[in-house]
Amino acid sequence: MAQFLRALGFSLIILILSANAWGNQSGTANLQLSPLQDRQHTWPNWTVPGPLRRPKGGEDLVFPTWMEGLWAVENHDLQNPGEKSIRHLARFHRNAQNQVVGDREFNATSIGRAAFGDQLLRIETKPESPNQQLTFLKGNYTLETRVVGRLEESIHDEIFLADELVLQIMHGPSIPRISRIETLSLFRECEEGSNFMVDLNRDASTICADQWQAKYSGPGEKGENSPEQINHYFLVLRPLNE
Repeated sequence: MAQFLRALGFSLIILILSANAWGNQSGTANLQLSPLQDRQHTWPNWTVPGPLRRPKGGEDLVFPTWMEGLWAVENHDLQNPGEKSIRHLARFHRNAQNQVVGDREFNATSIGRAAFGDQLLRIETKPESPNQQLTFLKGNYTLETRVVGRLEESIHDEIFLADELVLQIMHGPSIPRISRIETLSLFRECEEGSNFMVDLNRDASTICADQWQAKYSGPGEKGENSPEQINHYFLVLRPLNE
């Protein structure tokens, strides 16, 4: 179950920089960091609430145009390098407002199948409410997810950052379990020399991404404002023909 929740972190926003991504400790003091750059710089010492705002009604996460299309994704767990990477598909398409958004149901299903196989029954997303999703699993389990915080930024049209806080409720035979997952993602063109770029036939359209993730307990629980679990993932997205 933990692996599936980790995988869903990508779909719900449905992405190598090190801790000095924006300069070293002394250098960053002289830089004007954006809210999400600052959020990444302080990871893993996060607390909630962060710099996010609550999304409105049918408002979705809007991606840059260079992420439009179908992608083959490799998801590497940097904190557990011995763990097998997850491979799945991801699609970003135009909505009715001509904005590039993630195909949340397609992405979540693709990741869920890769991580959980036939334990995943189906995933439902309401067309009028992209911020809510229901995942049905074998054993009479249902994972209810809702995006409760979001912020995105573009830097020089070359780097895209997005941060989402998701409320998760696992319904099952016992008492529901409530948690919150925050995932900060940074997308950019892949750089030469990455350990994960071997045999990937890199081209100019290949995208690399980091995801910094923190899991918090449910609202009102002990220690609710500090992470009880942290993760760092590295993703490679290669373009595919539809």
